[in-house]
Amino acid sequence: TKLAQNVSIIAAMGRPLTEGMHVRQTKAEFTAALDEAIKALWCASTAIPTRMLQGMKMASADGFFAALDQRGALEKNSDAESAWTALQERIITDPSFNGTRIMGASLCEATVCRELNFTTLAIYLWEKKNVVPFLCMNEHLGKEANGVRLIKDSSRVDRVILKATANSVYGIKMRSVICSANSKGIYSAVKQQFGIGKRILQAGLVPIMQLEVDIHSETKAGCEALLLDELLRFSDKLLSSEKIVLWLTLPTKANMYLTLLGHPNIIRVVALSGGYDFGSSCELLSKNVGMVAGFARALLEKAEKAPPEDFSRVLEGACQGIYTVSCSTAKERMSAKLAKQRGLIVSLDHAGSAAQTILADYGLDVTDPEEILDELHGIRTRMATNPKFNGSRIIAVVLHDDTMARQIGSLLPTKFFWEKTIVTFLSVSTGLSPESDGVQLMKDEGKVHR
Repeated sequence: TKLAQNVSIIAAMGRPLTEGMHVRQTKAEFTAALDEAIKALWCASTAIPTRMLQGMKMASADGFFAALDQRGALEKNSDAESAWTALQERIITDPSFNGTRIMGASLCEATVCRELNFTTLAIYLWEKKNVVPFLCMNEHLGKEANGVRLIKDSSRVDRVILKATANSVYGIKMRSVICSANSKGIYSAVKQQFGIGKRILQAGLVPIMQLEVDIHSETKAGCEALLLDELLRFSDKLLSSEKIVLWLTLPTKANMYLTLLGHPNIIRVVALSGGYDFGSSCELLSKNVGMVAGFARALLEKAEKAPPEDFSRVLEGACQGIYTVSCSTAKERMSAKLAKQRGLIVSLDHAGSAAQTILADYGLDVTDPEEILDELHGIRTRMATNPKFNGSRIIAVVLHDDTMARQIGSLLPTKFFWEKTIVTFLSVSTGLSPESDGVQLMKDEGKVHR
């Protein structure tokens, strides 16, 4: 038990291995006891804690988020508490609702500790469905001021944190609403959420920051531009260990939030349907590469309106449809990043005299060709592994073919940089032919093919 609680430490034990053995055991009994002991120690040596498994799923799995903290059309009928409870349980227990396509689900405070199949709803989601559970703070928003509605009572956060930790959830979702493009108001909304987020992080949980831009706002695009700038500014101030999830309204301009996808402190950028219907939500999301769905109304409207005999079929279709538009290939994400993201391309392909100049400026006097390449790779590795060298502002790097043949840390350069959401290009060093007709052509075109 103690070994399983210590990640990356493996067993080197004698007595625990022999505890179940006895000289009078038959060969079959001895074999069974030995096998059981080895399996137990192996499991403890390779155990991964729940939060680490949830973190891995959040960071790398394909899929979408189900916002089960909102009631869809049932919000119009506040008396239908039992109907909402029944619908929520029916969705969660349906075979199509599982971790194969769904990464996480947010639950409201009233339901997170409700019992389902002899356990709490949050634990059921993780242990039975492999879906990461979140707790959503009950909405208590102030009146609109400076174009935003802020969280009214932030003093409740500590009580919500206690409830979250008691019910084994991964993080806490909070919500503010942006109504108009007011820079002062948007700054205050982002500042408030990051302030609360710090308290959530200190409790060992992940903050999910929902900054909802009103889809009916006449200045929606302007709101999103101001919001992007503030989110980048506040994310840059986080410590390297502080990770967050952003839950944002589908933007007016496609791929508006690509810059956020490459930020080292941002685990995911989740798309909020924000009142769009199912078809519109899926269509808009398909134009925003890298964002994943975090739909409430768009998911619930399908399940809610389904006849009882068609419920599973309709929910299956909705889950598959949302999953499909939430997934994109690496090639698609790279193409979108190159076409749409604001940023720069870094050239790391220097060679020859240019390389010697760089080394001299760096304080190294090197003349041996092999040593030059080694030192250059050292500089490039030092830059690349720095947390500030990331895909939030760097779109791509151009690499020398020598760098492509080496590793950065334990990874090949292409994999290393794409984990930072930075696209890689290879510079082919062919050398140039003497000038002819006013130009210098590549010397060895065959090298391009090689």
